[in-house]
Amino acid sequence: MATNEDRNIDRQVVSDFGREWKSFDYSSAETEESLDTQFLAYIAPIDLERFSNLSAIAADFGAGSGRWTARFAPYFKTIYAVEPSDGASEVLRKKFEQDARIKVLQESVGANSIPDGTLDFAVSLGVLHHIPDTALAISD
Repeated sequence: MATNEDRNIDRQVVSDFGREWKSFDYSSAETEESLDTQFLAYIAPIDLERFSNLSAIAADFGAGSGRWTARFAPYFKTIYAVEPSDGASEVLRKKFEQDARIKVLQESVGANSIPDGTLDFAVSLGVLHHIPDTALAISD
């Protein structure tokens, strides 16, 4: 169970990352090749071709600047970019405003509006080690 201290740390982490993603949003083209390489390494154990981009639904929890959301998007009909911070959510909304497949939710893993039982795939890359109660976050 998360304590008040954990919740305060969590709010501080969310706020700090929001400022970071707003400043360093990975929109620079020279990083695309290295991000693609990193993405391929992350997903190596997963056969994304088994998902249908006509029906499968995914979520990227702790979406940050959307660098992984964008790379997952071609494999899914809908992908929720779930991000609790103000700054990062602003970056996500701007980045994906023209892509109807991507739904930006300024929410948390534990309190979000994704309908229960609808996800075919969920991911959280580079997030869980920043959360005070990782087991609770995974359970949520």
